[in-house]
Amino acid sequence: RLERNASTHTVEAYARDLAELQQHLKKSKAKSTFPDLEEMVEFLVSLMDKGLKPSTIHRRLSACNSFFSFLVAESELAANPMDFLDKPRMLKSLPKVLSREEAQRLVESAHGDLPADVRDRAILELLYGSGLRVSETINLNLEGVLDDRGLLLVRGKGRKERIVPYSEPAGAALTRYLSGVRPELVRKRASRGHPPHAKVFVNLRGGAISRQAIYDIVQKRCLEAEISKSISPHTLRHSFATHLLSGGADLR
Repeated sequence: RLERNASTHTVEAYARDLAELQQHLKKSKAKSTFPDLEEMVEFLVSLMDKGLKPSTIHRRLSACNSFFSFLVAESELAANPMDFLDKPRMLKSLPKVLSREEAQRLVESAHGDLPADVRDRAILELLYGSGLRVSETINLNLEGVLDDRGLLLVRGKGRKERIVPYSEPAGAALTRYLSGVRPELVRKRASRGHPPHAKVFVNLRGGAISRQAIYDIVQKRCLEAEISKSISPHTLRHSFATHLLSGGADLR
């Protein structure tokens, strides 16, 4: 958290991975405080026996490797037991993307006038029309919407700020949501005694929207659009980039 400026989400993921190693070492009655190469091999085998995907195994081993490297730097450990561990090869798979027609069907599935419809349309248009990450979407503040210039000021990985342009349909959906739906939801929340907040996207109770809620919105609208692919909010980011590239845009 301090040295790498990692997000809370990343810190929690690393903690879960290290907790799994800790549980494994307790069950196997490890000989010392920190595992040696042999014990790490046994841990790797146990992960493979569970049938986990190579990407999941790599993430868990990466957390262990970072932790042991830290311990070596702090002189708590003489050597990193991961240095001589043969790791399973990662198969690089291409990310799923929507076709242009599927992307259009997805965003247009939120076509009503109910608060949820207007908000969901703004979220979907913005995810597909700007390539925002979910974390950037839920943390987007009102002051970050530079609507007079068609830009967003977002905070991405490592809490770095960047300027992001968004599409005209995203701008129209966002303006409709911010001019009517959000103020009303936030007003109702304030009338119940809750303090104000500056997050752009809110749940139907007026509070800041969660990562899981955006995932659920994408899943729900995917069903309504009759899209059979298994997609997530990140699929819209990949689709945004793919469609830009296919249209001749520069990757950077």
